[in-house]
Amino acid sequence: MTDVENLFRELEEAVIARRVGTKHDEARMQYPLTSNTVSSFDEFISRAADYYNYHFQKVHHCGPLTQFDAESQVKDIIQQVYRNYDGDIVSAFKDCTDAVNGGCRSLLDRIADAMKYRHTEQYITSVFDRYIQPNDWAMKVEIIRQFINVYGAYLGSDIEKDQPERYAKDYHTLIRSYIDGRKKTSAHIRRL
Repeated sequence: MTDVENLFRELEEAVIARRVGTKHDEARMQYPLTSNTVSSFDEFISRAADYYNYHFQKVHHCGPLTQFDAESQVKDIIQQVYRNYDGDIVSAFKDCTDAVNGGCRSLLDRIADAMKYRHTEQYITSVFDRYIQPNDWAMKVEIIRQFINVYGAYLGSDIEKDQPERYAKDYHTLIRSYIDGRKKTSAHIRRL
């Protein structure tokens, strides 16, 4: 079996789900949420950091993060996630104080999804890094060309599919587009 075939085997949806997605889904389902609202910003940050720490430990089979690390990392995730909804950490806090937009449950779902997205990106990047020799330009271009041919339907319109050389230099843009496309397709199929 060739390196390209092994790369594509490790990028199959079922393989990614088994190695990455299921761990995140199970961590989210197992977290006990005692209340869907918070009464203060300190409680909001504490609860979000507690969840983040719990989720991180479950997925990565490790000990807890420091409170500082958990808080700073979850704040970054909340800012990033709520930017997609034209909001920020303050709007996330407000949602959790009055249970609007799903309250704390929705916040934790969004944090879990962001963690799963980031871990999926890291997994796919590691697969590419294992099978693509950084000093073999022709091989890099050919693997990217084959990737675009196989997964082109998932790639966004901003990806220039006829220019694999462009992504052979830095395939992170291609990977993010692929993950976003898979996520959109999966969400569309669930709605049907």
